Amino acid sequence: MLRRVTRNLPGLNPVLQDEGTTNPGAFVNALGYITALAGYVFTLLTTHPLTLANFLAFTAANILWFACFALLTSRSIVITMNQAHLLMFGLAVATFWAIALIFVGMSLDWLLPVVTIAIYILVYPTRPGLLFGGIIALGTMLVVLIASLGLPATVILQNQLTLAPAFLYALTFPFFMRQQRQQRERAEALVAELEAAQEQLQAHADQVEELAVTRERNRMAREIHDTLGHYLTILAVQLETALKLEEHHDPRLHEELVEARRAAAECLAEVRQSVIALRPTDLARLTLTEALARLVREFESVLPETEIILDEEGEIDRLAPELRVTLYRCVQEALTNIRKHAQATKVLVRLRVDGEVDSNGDGTPDSGQVELTVLDNGPHPADGAKETPSGFGLQGIRERIALVGGSVMAGPEPGAGWRVEVRLPTAPFATPSDTTPSAMTPGTTSGTTSGTTPGALVASGDSKVEAGQ
Repeated sequence: MLRRVTRNLPGLNPVLQDEGTTNPGAFVNALGYITALAGYVFTLLTTHPLTLANFLAFTAANILWFACFALLTSRSIVITMNQAHLLMFGLAVATFWAIALIFVGMSLDWLLPVVTIAIYILVYPTRPGLLFGGIIALGTMLVVLIASLGLPATVILQNQLTLAPAFLYALTFPFFMRQQRQQRERAEALVAELEAAQEQLQAHADQVEELAVTRERNRMAREIHDTLGHYLTILAVQLETALKLEEHHDPRLHEELVEARRAAAECLAEVRQSVIALRPTDLARLTLTEALARLVREFESVLPETEIILDEEGEIDRLAPELRVTLYRCVQEALTNIRKHAQATKVLVRLRVDGEVDSNGDGTPDSGQVELTVLDNGPHPADGAKETPSGFGLQGIRERIALVGGSVMAGPEPGAGWRVEVRLPTAPFATPSDTTPSAMTPGTTSGTTSGTTPGALVASGDSKVEAGQ
């Protein structure tokens, strides 16, 4: 209702606007015209006698009212705030003018104040609308009361009781219209927010999908590098040894070829397992302790001149599967780098888990830390870099450790040697069912010690080893 006022005057309450067939603004405006016109006609028909002066005065009051209402509801005229207030005041003046004519013999047009009160409630905010509407209601009842003086008390009471429900309806009905409008606006705003949220969710989903694809590619690249790189390095060393043995007709040639065939078979099995689940073949059958012991034996079989010491402390096999895979790959990559780049005679692989697992037996594991150190005493280049700038070994280790919330330090030791240090949180731990070893006979962890200082194990002269490869 009152479209032009509500749209162009921010000081007035935008309750109804005349936009389209679904908006009740046009209907309410039409209802205002019809009600006011009905009151005008009914008053003329019930006034006896109707003099020309009364007719002209009453018609003039109604013309003023209809003119103000028409300007307020016009779709083509833009009015200012002051003009709107003036037109609303004109409605009130026309209403009291028409009512005051009862003193000169006109019947009471009670429909006109009802419509005027409804307009004030719809146009103005709640408090001003109630104030002005109440003034019009009380003013009308007071005029009727004064005009009824001298009549029987029952007639006066009947007039007041007739007007009170009508004015009460005029004061309350617009609130239902206002509530309908507010609910519609809230629904439209909610729909707009939902559409915006859907667009944002779609954009986030696209980003997450792209990130997931990138992470999966990186993970597969690490798996390929760690599995194929490890076994192909063993295979290359063994075949090179076999060629030298062939030149000297050494009887150990057959053993090297058998070992090379075993490495090739392991490589193929690892590739197949990676395609299925991207999980290490060793850890699918063995515990982490057994898998690391086997990894050490493989290294020693390829480089028998290098001594490897495997030092394990804590509940290693209770770690979560993801942590076990990560630690296994880190050790595997570190030993592969030593085999490729170092001429070490001693290597220390130390894995320590600090903190007890489920000490209370309530199924909640205790927090702790895992420390992995891989240390060798081999010489390193003067620039301190064992890997070429394009190498993926250290990069793969750092990416793996970062995914489980850990950190990596890698670099040369003063004098000689290379150190890789990994630290990561132990939580979450695996359940006992996750760590139950298979029926396969566990490998022997030869050379395993406990509580030995890394520097003492790999020291060569006075040199120590401090970072990683």
